[in-house]
Amino acid sequence: MGSSESNRLLIPSYKKLVFLLAPLLAVSFLTTSCNKGPSYDDNCPYLTFNAEENSSLNYIEVGIANPDFYYSNDMKEWTKWDVNSSIEIKKGSKIYVKNDDSFLSINYDRYVQFQMTGKIAASGDISSLINKQEDKSKVGNYEYTNLFKDCDVLVRAPKLPATQIGVRSYDSMFANCSNLIEAPDLPATKITDWSYVYMFYNCTNLTKAPNLPAEELGDGSYSNMFEGCENLKKPPIISATQLGSYCCNKMFRKCSKLEEAPELLAK
Repeated sequence: MGSSESNRLLIPSYKKLVFLLAPLLAVSFLTTSCNKGPSYDDNCPYLTFNAEENSSLNYIEVGIANPDFYYSNDMKEWTKWDVNSSIEIKKGSKIYVKNDDSFLSINYDRYVQFQMTGKIAASGDISSLINKQEDKSKVGNYEYTNLFKDCDVLVRAPKLPATQIGVRSYDSMFANCSNLIEAPDLPATKITDWSYVYMFYNCTNLTKAPNLPAEELGDGSYSNMFEGCENLKKPPIISATQLGSYCCNKMFRKCSKLEEAPELLAK
């Protein structure tokens, strides 16, 4: 058999091998794209809980939310995570969390809320908690409502990459997270009614607020957003030029150390 004929036979076999290996290569890339060391990795595609001391983590359902949670310590083997089932995380270890084929929050009376002990820093992409069939650049109505509320051992927030925000999304998401020092970036440029309300309510150790790039605000947006943040000294840049009714209402109430009022571009 000539060399040219052998090459013709090898080429289809090579293409078939690449086709068969492609899914495995994709999974390998996904699992190795996260930093497995002690540092935080906000480019990781999964919400990550980093234990800074021996900690525990569980979640409750308010109403009927029906999440389909799974957790893993290596992003290869995933374990079903049932409601009210506690996960123990040793100091220096990480847990990755995802939600398969179900919504996270239905409305203000039907949502999921994390509970934790110890000392936990969150990192990675919060979008792993949204139905994987959704467009993760968009946050639906009521999404992430009360998700970390009362988690006073949370010292770091995860990445919030969405650019379009639905009605009442992020409502009270970090309320009473008294050990949260720095708020995550909020890149959304399109937000609707009552977005971000009470988001950082009573985060008493918060010292840094994110800039707010949205140019048009729906009714009630930003209301009570930083109320009770008594260690916040510098306000965020508020880029909005059009404000709905009750926007920014009591946004900085009880921020006793705020050194200046934010500049408002809206006329």
